[in-house]
Amino acid sequence: MLPHPDGSVVRLFARVRDQRDGDFVRSPSEIARFAETYADRNVYVAPNPTNYLGGSRHAARDVTHWSYFLLDMDPVCFCTEEQKGKRKAQRCGTCRGKADPAAALGEALACFGKWVGLDFVNIPDQRPIVIDSGRGCQAWIRLGDVLLRDDPGIAPLGRIVDLSGWLDEVVSRSTVRRTHSHWLKRLDAALGVRYGCRLDTSVSDLPRVMRCPGTINVKTGRMAKFIVATHRKFPGLARTLVEGTPVSVFIEPEVGEVAPGQPWQMVFSHLTRSAQDYLLYGQEEPGRHKVMWHTARKFQEVGVTRPEARRALIWANALKGEEEELPTDQVEHALNTAYGEK
Repeated sequence: MLPHPDGSVVRLFARVRDQRDGDFVRSPSEIARFAETYADRNVYVAPNPTNYLGGSRHAARDVTHWSYFLLDMDPVCFCTEEQKGKRKAQRCGTCRGKADPAAALGEALACFGKWVGLDFVNIPDQRPIVIDSGRGCQAWIRLGDVLLRDDPGIAPLGRIVDLSGWLDEVVSRSTVRRTHSHWLKRLDAALGVRYGCRLDTSVSDLPRVMRCPGTINVKTGRMAKFIVATHRKFPGLARTLVEGTPVSVFIEPEVGEVAPGQPWQMVFSHLTRSAQDYLLYGQEEPGRHKVMWHTARKFQEVGVTRPEARRALIWANALKGEEEELPTDQVEHALNTAYGEK
């Protein structure tokens, strides 16, 4: 993943259960030292460069460049919900043992490549970084280190938030997030479950962390490793993706009050796109606390009752499975912040 643009650093994170640590590094040797220090934990790396030198967490505003388009293919249970129930299906080890993430990722890369005019599978010079994560398989497609800028003001509701084009390969953070999310969802819709695996559509946020190669996946006991290691860049791909994203993706829904006491599902169209995505797909680190609070706040603004908002947050919090769930007290904290203390 190195080198990064001048002045930026790589963020690393170590986690096992509730124990979390993070730091920044500038060289491969520093990455190796971090991995050795936390050999007993899951170690993650944030592929997009940042200038954040603070604590363990960084946010989208701290990311300096859009450097990677990320694909993450993970084993899933392909039993029907009627057979096992939604929560049990997420923990089904039998199906996952039959999965082939490398084959599934190959199909995803082939499909995505056709859409953008590249052959990521059959032409050696066009192969991106491919990583065995110790559970699934990931592709890190290196872009041209596109410089990011803050979003331009707040557009009127229902108007285009940001589709202002390119200025010397500079693009806003919200444009990147929505662009990346659009293509992941389109790809997931086209593929569904392949070889017992499914694409993770939640990896569109700029500070996204991925499994660090050369470290152990504590849950499976397998080492994450490079399948394809390359410095190949695709400098025109970022622009192709932004310009190929429908204008509707950049339009916020109209937000207005609804009749008090409505079920949360009935106000879905009145929520922001971030809140809608959280309720549809859940959210992984980093950003789970923030998006949970944001969703709670939007429920409060449109008149959803606190108990109804709680039901929605509990639903969304469980979508990624037990390993990614926030504790119950964090749901209450988000509600207290959005609705006020009881």
